[in-house]
Amino acid sequence: MIMPIRALRWCASLIAICAFLPGPERAHAGALPSFTLLNTTFEGQSLGPIGTGGPGQPVSVSSVITATVVEQTFPALRGINRALEIGHDASSVAGFAVFEFPGDAEPGDGNVVVEVALFQPIGARFLLYIRENNGAAADWGSLSIAESGNLNWSDSVTASANLGTYNDGETLDLALNFDLDARTVEIIVDGVLVRPASPTYGGPLGIGSVRLGIDRSTTGPTYVDNLRVTYYPPITLFSDGFETPPRSPPRALDGLSSANTLTVFAMARGAHTVPEMRWPGGFARLDRRSIFVIAIAL
Repeated sequence: MIMPIRALRWCASLIAICAFLPGPERAHAGALPSFTLLNTTFEGQSLGPIGTGGPGQPVSVSSVITATVVEQTFPALRGINRALEIGHDASSVAGFAVFEFPGDAEPGDGNVVVEVALFQPIGARFLLYIRENNGAAADWGSLSIAESGNLNWSDSVTASANLGTYNDGETLDLALNFDLDARTVEIIVDGVLVRPASPTYGGPLGIGSVRLGIDRSTTGPTYVDNLRVTYYPPITLFSDGFETPPRSPPRALDGLSSANTLTVFAMARGAHTVPEMRWPGGFARLDRRSIFVIAIAL
């Protein structure tokens, strides 16, 4: 996340971009900072009914479904060898395995991207719901695959939208990109944009859970793998109210002194805290090796 660190003084107006990027890291200098909220391939889970509450596990599993870690007996999924098999009993209601984020996180701005791979024999009915933390009031979106193979989407704005048709024995790689500031969602299936950015939930709640489920009267299980949720926080590249700062005695900066304002920003790719800057001597504390600085003097 790019944040202003502190104002310094210099002697002349200057725009400088300084790169402290070793080797191939320079190629990724433009990547947006992001945080992984959930990443499970089920490889670290024991075979059998999945536990709850642990790393990579759901916080709860509905009593009307089974959620079982199995060795893959089909070649379609992208994982190494284990997946989550979701089955249903004979009851008349849908059921879910509910995955939430560490620390009850519920982002309300920036972007949240949900990715999952699934394999479903025709006759099953997979459900993927995006909701808030510890609740289901915020209908950010509900994706379903009908027994016939139709992919359908609904949310608090759209009652129903067809996204295409699923073929028996096919693996789908789904990606949902939620812009929490604009309150829109775009949907990508197997790398193809099937629903451009469209309005979705506009209430005060954020995104705090992913619900993997299966509907009533299904004839077979669904297999899920590579569930990942990534948060891209909002970025401020520059912010200045253009008020004149109070004058202070000139201060040396690498041998230069001045009375003009120098605003310095830094970005640490993947860092969770903002690096400190001390002059002279440059950075005193960094969280990652890849840093660039934008210095703008006014």
